[in-house]
Amino acid sequence: MVQSRGDDQLFQIPADTPEEVREFLDRGHHRASLVEDGRIMMDPGQVLTNIENTMRRIDADINVQVSIADDIATEKELMVMMDDFRMAEPLIVFLVNTGMQIMKADGYPAELVTKPLPDHYDITVLVPALTVNKRQHQIAKAIFDRRSTSPADLTEDDVAGEIEPLDLAGKIEVFIILFYMWGTKIGAMKHRADTE
Repeated sequence: MVQSRGDDQLFQIPADTPEEVREFLDRGHHRASLVEDGRIMMDPGQVLTNIENTMRRIDADINVQVSIADDIATEKELMVMMDDFRMAEPLIVFLVNTGMQIMKADGYPAELVTKPLPDHYDITVLVPALTVNKRQHQIAKAIFDRRSTSPADLTEDDVAGEIEPLDLAGKIEVFIILFYMWGTKIGAMKHRADTE
C-alpha cells in the first residue's frame, strides 16, 4: 500500500500503475514531479522536503554523494518552481534558513556558524567542477553571509532585490551556488572540529 500525499488515507494503487506514478504518490519517495503528455505536475512541498533531507544527509555524513538533480530537484523542476510558480525567492530563503537551522541545532561553535565567508571565498576553487557566473556568485555570497550574520531567518523581501532582476538561469545558478556554499561551510566546520 502507498499513502497518498495530502491526506492520511491509505489506498491501494493498481498493479499496472507506472513506476513513476507510484513514486509520485508515495510520500516516502523523493520524486517531486510527474510528466505526462508534455505537461508537468509538481509537488512543491516535496522539493522543500528534498532540500531539507539532503542537507541533513550531508550534515550527518560530509562524504555522502549527493546531486541536486537526483536528490533535490531536476533542472526542469527548478525551472517550474522558479518560473511558473514564481518561487525563486521562497526556495532560496528556505535553503539558507534551513541550512542555518541545521548548523545551529548540531552544536557547531556559534562563532563559526555566524561567521561570514572570507572575502576571497570562491566556490569554484573548492568545487572545480562547478562553473559559475561571477555576478551570481557575488549575489549568492551576499545572501549566504547575510543569513549567517543575521539572528533571524531571512524573508523573501530580504533577497528579492537581488533575485528578481535575474533571468531564470541566473536564479537557478544562485540556488545551486548557495547549496554548495552551505556544503563547503559544513565541511570546513566538521574538519575544524575533527582537528581540535
